[in-house]
Amino acid sequence: MIAVIVLGTMLYAGKDIYLSALQSLKSLSFNMDTLIFVGTFSAWIYSFLIIMFYKHFHVLSLHLYLDASVMILAFMNIGRALEHKGKIKAAEHTESLLNLFPQKAVRLNGDEEKVIMVNDIKKDDLIKVLPGKQIPVDGCIVSGKSHVDESMMTGEPIPNLKKMNDNLYAGTVNQEGVLIMKAIAVGNETALNQLKKLLKMLKI
Repeated sequence: MIAVIVLGTMLYAGKDIYLSALQSLKSLSFNMDTLIFVGTFSAWIYSFLIIMFYKHFHVLSLHLYLDASVMILAFMNIGRALEHKGKIKAAEHTESLLNLFPQKAVRLNGDEEKVIMVNDIKKDDLIKVLPGKQIPVDGCIVSGKSHVDESMMTGEPIPNLKKMNDNLYAGTVNQEGVLIMKAIAVGNETALNQLKKLLKMLKI
């Protein structure tokens, strides 16, 4: 009776894991779920046989592993729940940083400087980025040299030295020098907006 109860608990608690394992077995691409599937069912089958044929295996009757199967699934579900919660928190934190994006930028037209909305920047526009300001679009440097904090994109805490022809990415922060850049990717084409899409998918 207890073996049947344990089996029901296993199927309920490990439904997603077992379905994933069966899919991987069909395609012969084994993963962690496959290992859990084999391990928990091996323990259950072993214990079930000991119970059914107690007279023949009474020496082994002290070594039942029904509880082990359930405990493995419990720990896996707890671990995955914590991992999922951590991913959501990380995504929300990063998304909050991405939302601190500048709304305006300085576009150059010859010697003339004009403050425009970031959404109005076109490809090949020349943009002036002052010290302490965020890079508004993806592009490359045509004049100037400065360290740029790219930690938002790469996780690297140390600012990188950027000079002529080096790439710049929207959302990163210019440190000390004045940079003139040519816009290459704007709007939804920027790496920043691609990151936002990935974060939205992560939260679903």
